[in-house]
Amino acid sequence: MAKRRRATVLAVKQGRYLLVKEKGSNSYSLPGGGVERDEPTLLAAVRELHEETCLKASKIRYIGDLDGRRAYHYVFLAEVYGEVRLQRKELSDYLWWDGRQPVPGGMQGHVAGALALLDKPTA
Repeated sequence: MAKRRRATVLAVKQGRYLLVKEKGSNSYSLPGGGVERDEPTLLAAVRELHEETCLKASKIRYIGDLDGRRAYHYVFLAEVYGEVRLQRKELSDYLWWDGRQPVPGGMQGHVAGALALLDKPTA
């Protein structure tokens, strides 16, 4: 079975990363979601970020792919603005993380993988 194609966003505001918690999960992940058929991944990233959090991206760029356990992630780094208003059907909590402090409940594996992409040079 093919992995789900997911647009994943490292949303940054004032030097902190947005982490979200899906309903029923104890750990945090990055905002994002499925890429629709024939949808460009950049548009999927912007759409999912806004649908889930009501945030908008002032700058966004692709930083790489990540082959996760359950999904294939197209990862984007976005400077965002606005106030977080969670899509309560899917998400139960969020936090702005400094990238250093322990996260209560932990993080899903794709978070560390996405952060590692920041250190890789882009072509």
